[in-house]
Amino acid sequence: MKKNKKILFLSSFIIILILIPLFIYSYNILNKVNTEDFTNDTDELGISNSKMNSNGENNKPSNNEITNIALFGIDNRSTNDKGRSDAILVVSINTIDNELKLISIMRDSYVNIDGYGYDKLNHAYAYGGPLLAVKTINQTFELDIKDYVTVNFESVIDIIDYFGGITIDINEDEMELINKYQYEASAITGKPVQTLNSFGKINLTGMQALSYSRIRDLGNGDFERTSRQRKVCELLAEKIKNMEVTQIPSTISKIAPMFSTSLTKKEMINIGYSALNTVSNLDQERFPVDGYCDRKIVDDIWYLSFDETETANQIHKYIYEDIKPLEKDPLF
Repeated sequence: MKKNKKILFLSSFIIILILIPLFIYSYNILNKVNTEDFTNDTDELGISNSKMNSNGENNKPSNNEITNIALFGIDNRSTNDKGRSDAILVVSINTIDNELKLISIMRDSYVNIDGYGYDKLNHAYAYGGPLLAVKTINQTFELDIKDYVTVNFESVIDIIDYFGGITIDINEDEMELINKYQYEASAITGKPVQTLNSFGKINLTGMQALSYSRIRDLGNGDFERTSRQRKVCELLAEKIKNMEVTQIPSTISKIAPMFSTSLTKKEMINIGYSALNTVSNLDQERFPVDGYCDRKIVDDIWYLSFDETETANQIHKYIYEDIKPLEKDPLF
């Protein structure tokens, strides 16, 4: 099974990161981003002072060298509903080595959520919004995340439609499940179902592509779903690469309101420059890796249990020492 995974929601954030530096004079465009107040208190963020390397030494680079940001794709059903984080990622930008790492974390991971006990990681966002979600990630994996970016289902649909959809080779089973998943997405977003009547190479609309990326009833379930999400993200990246320079300001203007974030405009610009310099040296991983996780049934609910200590150690090695984790057989 492939380990490297991108998540659909990430693509829209990367668009902004890469395009911002190209049109800094359009600074006022960033006013359209929904910037939200966030704490700087490390205790509230669940940040520990000790970040150990594989030799047990404190080897965490300074904040100016590596920046870790949480990315959430949420399935909120109303403006008053925080929603669960259907997609959870950490983007790690290393400005010294000019590296960009994309880390996806399985949403069903069985973790300890402060004040709620052990539950699925994606429930942390529903219980306490981005602050509790960031805190849970930091505490579970001993990370130092201080900022986040959130995008919801409706925004993902609009972003894909803005780029004219994406062409994917789908099979008959996927076609049927795309149609099935659209009804849930429609209930969440209020957008109409767009039924597929054929399979093969199809140019999927935003609604159809979102539903495709959420399929978990085939193959290896959620693990295979992240593979579909990676495909969607890569196809969107191709659209961006082929975009005319004259389209960039209007693209930023259109996409910016689709986010909420704790980042200030200055931080977004700085991160944008960093992403522009590191995006050509991009690497990806999914955690927990195969062989370090297992199915866990609690009160008839499926969870993904995992070796917390080893997984945290693997993430640290990956981010701070550039050591990729090695999977073990079997998956479970």
